[in-house]
This record gives sequence, structure tokens and C-alpha cells, in this order.
Amino acid sequence: MCIRDRNIIVSVHYYDPFFFTHQGADWVGPEVHTLGVVWPGPPPKRVEPTAAAWNSDWSRRFFEKYNDIQGSENPASPETMEKDFKMLAEWSKKNNRPINIGEFGAYGKADMESRKRWTTAVVKNAVANGFSFHYWEFCSGFGVYDDKTGLWNGLERILTEA
Repeated sequence: MCIRDRNIIVSVHYYDPFFFTHQGADWVGPEVHTLGVVWPGPPPKRVEPTAAAWNSDWSRRFFEKYNDIQGSENPASPETMEKDFKMLAEWSKKNNRPINIGEFGAYGKADMESRKRWTTAVVKNAVANGFSFHYWEFCSGFGVYDDKTGLWNGLERILTEA
């Protein structure tokens, strides 16, 4: 990278695995509409993908691995996330650029306990690698606060106690 301006920071979005973080979101393709995807994988009970997910090569491959593979080869494993962050940290060091996880979050159709586990893992990996981070978003589909009830959902503690 030959940009000389030392004030430039690299900002990335992190939403992996997408089938977990965006499950049921109506603005993404129908192959992501399968509900019940928990984090981490594999799930205690097999998740049957929707027909649209099964008929798409990339989503079928995800669900085959997600449902059946233990450990680091599971696309929804903590080890997979750690590898992603390690690769980003190596790039940051090589290019002498700080990293900001400018957007990350899990849509509200995922179960809250999985959202908390996933968010904790993202924050842990960001902090361990010296990355700053910003959660997406405050009080809508991915939110940490319910503006109708005035209640926090617990994600705010994960984000502020890092």
C-alpha cells in the first residue's frame, strides 16, 4: 500500500457467518431466509435450510458444513472467526494501517443467546488484535435497545465492558 497519509484507517464490516447474522432479513436474497441458525455451529439440532437455500450452491455448502462438522472447519465456529481476525491483523501489520471494525451485528431474528455469544467473540477478537469497533446499530433490527419498551437487551454490556 503506497498511501503516505498516516491518518488513514482501514474500516471493514464483519458479518460472518452471513447465514447467522442475516437470517430472515427481508432485504437479502431468499437463500438467507432460513431461521434457527445458532452460533457457534454445529447446532444441537440439525437446521433444515429453506428450498431457496438448498438450491443455491454457496448456501447448501454452508449448511452441509454447519450442520455436520465439528471444530475449526465449521463455518460458524469460533476458530473460523479467529482465523478471519488473524488474517486481518496480519494485513494491518504488513501495511502499517490500523483497523476499525466499522460495522458488525446479528439481526434480531437470531436467538438472543447466540447473538450474545457471537457479539462477545467479535469484540474479544477485535480487542485482542488492537482493532477499534462499532456495532450496527442502536434500536432497529440489529439493535441493542428497544425504543418501544425502553429496555436494553444485554448486548450493550458486551460492547461497553470490552
